[in-house]
Amino acid sequence: MPQRGIEHMKAMMSGLDITAEQKQQLGESMKAAHTEVRKAEENSRKARAELMKLAASDTADEAEIRKAAAAVGQALAESAIARNQARKAFVNVLTDEQKQKIDEAKAKFREKMEERKQKMEDWKAKAKERRENRPAPPEKNSKNGKKKSPRKGDSPGKQDKASPPAAEATI
Repeated sequence: MPQRGIEHMKAMMSGLDITAEQKQQLGESMKAAHTEVRKAEENSRKARAELMKLAASDTADEAEIRKAAAAVGQALAESAIARNQARKAFVNVLTDEQKQKIDEAKAKFREKMEERKQKMEDWKAKAKERRENRPAPPEKNSKNGKKKSPRKGDSPGKQDKASPPAAEATI
C-alpha cells in the first residue's frame, strides 16, 4: 500500500487495542498484501499511461485505443481486488468489538464528509447569489479605461471633446 495507506492503517489500529498476536498476524498478511497491491497499482499506472499515449497519437486507430482502454479496466479491477483482499485479511484478524469500532469510525467519517459537502454547497449557492445580485460595473470610457464622469456644461446631447465629430449625412 502507498505510504498514506500505511499511516492510515496505523492510526486505525491505535484505537483498536490490537493484541501482540493480532499484530503479528496483521504484519504477515499486510506484507504479502503490500506486494500484491503495489504490483497491481503499478500495472494500472502503466496501462493508463499507454492509453493516454495512444489517445494523443495521430497514428493510433480505434481498435488500439479500445484495447488499451480495456487493459486499463482490467488493471483497475486487479488493483481493486488486491486492495479488497488486503482489507479482508486485516478485518479477519479483528474481534467483533474491534470491527464494531471500525464501523463506528467509518460512520462518523461519512457524517463529517457529508457536513463538509453541505457546507461547500451552501458556500457555492451564496457565492452564486452574490454574483447574481452584484450591481453592474460602472460604464467605462473605451479610450482610457476610466469611468466616464460628466463635465461641467455637458448635456446628454453634447459630444465629448475627445471623440471625433459625427459625420454629416449627405444626399
